[in-house]
Amino acid sequence: MIANCFLITESCLLDANNQVTDGTSEFITYLCKRKIPFFILTNRTNLSCSQLAKKYNEMGIRSLKAEHFYTSTMAGCDLLKEQMPDRSVAGYIGTSPLKATLQDNGFSVDLDYADYVFVGTDMHATCNDYSYALRLLLGGALLLACDYQEVEYKNNVAMVGCGAVCRMLETASNKKALLLGMPNPNYVLQAIAKLGVEVSDCVFVGAHLEHEIVCGLHAKVTSVILTSAMHEEENLFQSKIKPDYAVETLLGLLR
Repeated sequence: MIANCFLITESCLLDANNQVTDGTSEFITYLCKRKIPFFILTNRTNLSCSQLAKKYNEMGIRSLKAEHFYTSTMAGCDLLKEQMPDRSVAGYIGTSPLKATLQDNGFSVDLDYADYVFVGTDMHATCNDYSYALRLLLGGALLLACDYQEVEYKNNVAMVGCGAVCRMLETASNKKALLLGMPNPNYVLQAIAKLGVEVSDCVFVGAHLEHEIVCGLHAKVTSVILTSAMHEEENLFQSKIKPDYAVETLLGLLR
């Protein structure tokens, strides 16, 4: 299944034991050596692209560079600059990597006025932080969700996720949040446009049916499930979501 372009979700890089999935390092090295364009897609906001590259380099995927990551925040910035180029002031809930991503992608950050409020992961956010975001929303800012997850886990402990914070702000501000990342298929289409290729040239690879594979299918991209990275509770055969192909390792994409 040799393609001209690959979109691979970050979930595919690690298995249930938080170890690099079999064949992944070799597959990424193959793409890099042959200069086949690809992105690692992630809704993550608490690490920068450079930090993500360093993390996976240290885990053994040494060919990955910061430029290989395309986050939901980056996709949102590209979309907003394209559709509303005269609005580029942002507020945010999140950590310093989210702020840096906004600034690196042409947005200024203002605590008193904003065109948008980007909501990412911040395990230490307080009521004051949420109230600050609410004031920006009531002042006219649009609400943007970088991730859908209502529950996130840190060291196997459940924490309030980005999606739950957005629901709270939706209720308080009476505004509907725009989801920037998966499962919104526009994220995939933004990534394809960023790479400068056609939809027909790409293969999308995900590890989760409901929030990743469905994203690729709705974007009408050939979609492949990586079975070695699937959650135990997901059943490929019983699910109504049917990927185009299934592989056990990313090296299976080279056959």
